[in-house]
Amino acid sequence: MEILLSIVIYLLSYGISYLSSSISVASKKRIKRVTFGCLAIVIVTIVATFRTSGIDFFAYKDIFNSIKGGAAYPIEYGWYFLNYISKTYKMLLFISSAIFYIFAYLALKSLSNKEFSFAWFIYILLFSGVFYNAMRQMIAVSIGIYAFSRLKQRNLIKYLFYVVLAALFHKTAIILIVIPIYLKGTQKVKHQLLFSIIISIAFVVMIPVIEAVLSKLNFYSGYFERAETNIKLSFLLYVIPPIMFYYVGNYPFIKKNKEINTSLSLYLLTIPFQVVGVFLTYADRLMLYFQPMICVFAALLLSEYKQNLMVSYKTTKWLYVIWFLFHYFILFVLLNGNGIFPYNVAWQL
Repeated sequence: MEILLSIVIYLLSYGISYLSSSISVASKKRIKRVTFGCLAIVIVTIVATFRTSGIDFFAYKDIFNSIKGGAAYPIEYGWYFLNYISKTYKMLLFISSAIFYIFAYLALKSLSNKEFSFAWFIYILLFSGVFYNAMRQMIAVSIGIYAFSRLKQRNLIKYLFYVVLAALFHKTAIILIVIPIYLKGTQKVKHQLLFSIIISIAFVVMIPVIEAVLSKLNFYSGYFERAETNIKLSFLLYVIPPIMFYYVGNYPFIKKNKEINTSLSLYLLTIPFQVVGVFLTYADRLMLYFQPMICVFAALLLSEYKQNLMVSYKTTKWLYVIWFLFHYFILFVLLNGNGIFPYNVAWQL
């Protein structure tokens, strides 16, 4: 019964947020757009604030208490600052949730064109639960996605600024500095999926070098430790299906769309980082900076379908919704990934 109630709470909040974002996008009046846009963010922020769910929920609470107790806790400056200004742990949850959702909302609105509400729904469906567990990194992820939106505008200075800002919450975000170079290279690549596989193999070969560099820099050296090698490629079962529409049909208007190709190039980076995670513990978490790009990719694909293939548009959209809901129920409900079930409410401030 607890699980069923939790599903209702989560999906109801996501549904209301989706409808609010849809009304916001469709409205011609600025005040209505802003009001419903804010409501879309507020509803999921409240659900994230008044909970005790998430594997690391109490670990973050211990960090908060340590910082409030005057301890010089060794953690990124951005997260330390949020802890410092928050009078209560509940306030910290509210502020961090708001930051996470605001940056993601603004980023997806910029990147997803006419199917923004769809992208927003998929994002909060798949990544709210991850945020409940990995708050620091997911704030960095949402800021990183916003940085991608600045890159879309060809503003490298602003892109680098937001990458540095993201790194203030999780040092691993600094890896995003090389993305402009990576995207420049992928423009000349015809087979992006094959290119991603080649990068994966290169990463595996370079594992000893990566370990040595991390150790030398003392950069999460205790975080990325050698794992017991147990080759598992099961992650491909949820990485590959959402992009199959790109390869099935061979529509020129899809293959020539630069924004779709860019989002696909970024999303496919989830594969090499997942592979590296087989050999180095927690290294697969780096894929979180790129996994949300599936929301952008799917939204852009649907926009092109709507413009060129009206019949396929509705079918494809429903297939995407069914797939992502299936993904949600397997990962979060059945396997209880990130420990978000059951949803426990803590009303006290």
